Amino acid sequence: MLTAVIGWLLLWGKQEDYRVGMVGRDGIIMWTISAERRMINSLAVEAKKKVWIPGGLGWYQADKVAKILTEEKKRQVAMSVFFYNFGFIPEAVVFGEGDWPYRKEVVLNWGVVNWLKFWFEKTKYFIKEEILEETAEGADPMLDEMMPRDMADSRILREDLRLTVYNTGKSDGLAGFVARALERSGFTVVGVENYGGSEDGCQIRYGKGIEERFAFLEIRAIFDNGCRFEEEMSLRSDEMELYFGDKYAEMLNYQSYLE
Repeated sequence: MLTAVIGWLLLWGKQEDYRVGMVGRDGIIMWTISAERRMINSLAVEAKKKVWIPGGLGWYQADKVAKILTEEKKRQVAMSVFFYNFGFIPEAVVFGEGDWPYRKEVVLNWGVVNWLKFWFEKTKYFIKEEILEETAEGADPMLDEMMPRDMADSRILREDLRLTVYNTGKSDGLAGFVARALERSGFTVVGVENYGGSEDGCQIRYGKGIEERFAFLEIRAIFDNGCRFEEEMSLRSDEMELYFGDKYAEMLNYQSYLE
């Protein structure tokens, strides 16, 4: 009976990627577990490396982020920390130290069946570990290559949505800043442009039939707070246009990123 249950668990459950971010006193670390590639990729951010916290908090060492977000009662901002700094979209964020597979919030978020399936098969996975060093400066070109290759979700890469990102305001470099995070996440950005329209906040337009795609749902999860979503008949089913204006820059306190 036990053998039959174990066999059922191994056969059932989605063979999909899973992404975890941890924020603790030792810094920040990210994992992507890919059943498709049979790999566990991790990226650890050195404790002293500066990390930007959106929404007005500014730059802090990676080992201070957990304390700051906890004291400010803004732990939910951790998702934005991962996205805007690294182009990483975690499905679960945990605070503290320890091995992520044993954390209750990870098991519940991933699903017990998927977690057990991974646990039984994890010895078959190749483990690749990288460190983002304190000395890395500026745009961190290492991330531009590594993140879409090793840390992006396979479903985003497969679906290959074509994104055009527009800056509709006066905040220099805003569209390129968001586009870089999207490219690191695995999205295909086909254009970054200034746009003289009237959109001052954030608007996201998408082609018909795109709403059920995994990549679209990831974009909605990233930008749902503060952006309007609208179907645009002139766009194809693999196209999206993202418009960001000064009010969106103010919400992020984008100016603090530039300082």
